[in-house]
Amino acid sequence: MTVELRHLRNFKLLAEELNFSRAAMRAHISQSSLSEQILRLEDVLGVKLFDRSRRHVKLTMAGEVLREELPGLLDNVGRIVERTRQASGEARERLRVGYSAMALNTPMSRIIQNFRRQHPDIETTLFEQSSNGAEVALMDNALDCVFVPNPPDNPKISFLHVLHDPVVCCLPPDSKLAHKDVLTVEDLRGQPLILPNPGSWSAEFILAACNSHGVEPTIAARASRPSVFLTMVSAGVGISFLSATLERMAPDGIHLRRLGDPPIAMPFSLVWDASRQTAGIKNLIRVTHATLEAMSGKA
Repeated sequence: MTVELRHLRNFKLLAEELNFSRAAMRAHISQSSLSEQILRLEDVLGVKLFDRSRRHVKLTMAGEVLREELPGLLDNVGRIVERTRQASGEARERLRVGYSAMALNTPMSRIIQNFRRQHPDIETTLFEQSSNGAEVALMDNALDCVFVPNPPDNPKISFLHVLHDPVVCCLPPDSKLAHKDVLTVEDLRGQPLILPNPGSWSAEFILAACNSHGVEPTIAARASRPSVFLTMVSAGVGISFLSATLERMAPDGIHLRRLGDPPIAMPFSLVWDASRQTAGIKNLIRVTHATLEAMSGKA
């Protein structure tokens, strides 16, 4: 077996974090996949790189040596790749764009379509990226920009609002609230709620809305994906929530009602690292402005 670059890159993340969960998040892979890669790297090298226990992860002496030598190796590989592309005439500016699941039904699709048509010389690649991992992806230079709800609260990150997406309540088929055209946060008092898993920004948004109205939420269940909590709603477990752009996911029988009058809305934005604003990012910002103006009828 040979040493793989992806294993070395992920070793570097784990050596920095000394925490499998955080390193896996930065690598955009599962913890089990990261653990398997580290084991394979240790097997190839014939040494133990980390001492592991339930509470602690620390580098061995061999791991310390690899950590010290690795940055220069990875930098050299990057330079070799770029020089090779330039020599073959294939060098192109690259733009790595992340997006959350919510982004698929927003103006992002039109923005990317316009950007690719206007800038065919830029190699544009899309990557699915959870909203709660967007800040890490930008700060680690894993992505150039991301379309996500709620821009991270970080002075190093700039953002451009794309839209404010109304929150839709998903009511079980037999819900006593179904007779109402619009729900208030007060209507949620005492109702069983199905929320995304802890740490999800959309869950925090709903909890914050409840808190601002003095409503103590009754959490009946947590789920990781909209399809799962919509199934729970259909089964009568409780009330859940979608952004309006995703309401077409709701199966027949579920009642959809806007939350708030005026509607409570989630901000959705294009975000990027302010210190690393390349020509590609600047052009995407410009195209985003133009696309939004055209879609609103102002241009």
